[in-house]
Amino acid sequence: MGVFLAVKFLLLVSLLKILRISKSPGLCAFIYCGAGFVWRLFAGKPFLNNVLSSGIVLALGFGYFYLLDKYDGDSLIWWPLLIAGLFMAFI
Repeated sequence: MGVFLAVKFLLLVSLLKILRISKSPGLCAFIYCGAGFVWRLFAGKPFLNNVLSSGIVLALGFGYFYLLDKYDGDSLIWWPLLIAGLFMAFI
């Protein structure tokens, strides 16, 4: 579990850089969701559970990356969003 959490955290940080370059929250959410889907698939989790949790992560991830993209220039809102969203690695 610890390695998975570290990988998800590093992936989120990397996706923040991709978001700032591409301005595409859907791409970042899909990459985050897809990486978790593949990881859980190889971990032997039940397929239906994997699909449902990936759908939830995709929706939450899109909302998170959309808000970060929308408030990119406003650091008063952007930094708390960034910090709060890093807890998404626990989902």
